[in-house]
Amino acid sequence: MCDCTADDDLRWLQATRVVAGGLDADEAARVREWLSSTPEGAAILADAAYAWSAANGLGAMGPVEWN
Repeated sequence: MCDCTADDDLRWLQATRVVAGGLDADEAARVREWLSSTPEGAAILADAAYAWSAANGLGAMGPVEWN
C-alpha cells in the first residue's frame, strides 16, 4: 500500500482516471509512464487499480433485502 501524503492528490486523480478509463489511449499511456517513473507514483497507480477492481463488482450485487 502507498504511504501517501496530500501532495499526491494530483497523482491519485490521474491514476483513478487511468484505471477508470477516463482518458484516451495516448493520454493514458503518458500518465502511466509518468506515474511509473517513481516508486511512489507506481504505488499510487497500483493502489488505484486494486481499488477499482475491488469495487467493480459492487454494482452487480443488486438490491439488498432488509428484514
